[in-house]
Amino acid sequence: MTGDPPIGVAAQKLVSGTPEVALVWRHGFKPRVRAVDVAEAALIAALLARQLLDAALQAALNKDASSDFNTWLSHGVPSGLITGAARMQSAGQN
Repeated sequence: MTGDPPIGVAAQKLVSGTPEVALVWRHGFKPRVRAVDVAEAALIAALLARQLLDAALQAALNKDASSDFNTWLSHGVPSGLITGAARMQSAGQN
């Protein structure tokens, strides 16, 4: 969750064909987009697949052991990326 790269870095990535993952969402009616690292991409993919939070966090940590959920969460709420949470039962619970 860093700022935009300097134009020289962005240009080099474009020229070299370096793949990136982008996150696109809306904050109210304002569209947002930013690059994400592999850990955040794994976390979001798992949450969108309706996996439980602990499984989603493990997916992120499997990609990058230094992934920091607290930092992600503290930026996710005010940016409009996180709009709510729901309690889900795991498969073994009644």
